[in-house]
Amino acid sequence: MGNRDVIEEWFHKVWTEEDAGTIDRLLVSDSNVRGLGERTRIGPEEFKVFHAGLLAMVGDARVDIEKFMEDGEWASALCTFRAKRRDNGGDVSISGQVMLQVRDGKIVDAYNHFDFIDLFDQIGLLPDRLMERCMSGEKIG
Repeated sequence: MGNRDVIEEWFHKVWTEEDAGTIDRLLVSDSNVRGLGERTRIGPEEFKVFHAGLLAMVGDARVDIEKFMEDGEWASALCTFRAKRRDNGGDVSISGQVMLQVRDGKIVDAYNHFDFIDLFDQIGLLPDRLMERCMSGEKIG
């Protein structure tokens, strides 16, 4: 199984099928996942908490790979995450990028860069015009 196969399976099983068991199967126990919260690095158990939290807000998710590159064990994918809000069925969509180290068909290391501020704005969790207000120097909260 190649790097792209692992990433595509991860996106499909974890997000589209909402299969948390895939996290244990494809993410090594001592992995370093970055970019998904305040902690610098998380492993499979913390990722499951992130997974459950996001899926509580959205469903019918899919991740489309727009561009893909690889170099040995490392692969990078420019992606679009699309889903439906669970509260009203509205569409949400954000862009992002992952860089993963894949060894023996499992994810060893991961860097995630997704626009979660845009996602939370689309879900209605942020104050109106947050970006504009922050860019003006206004302190929020």
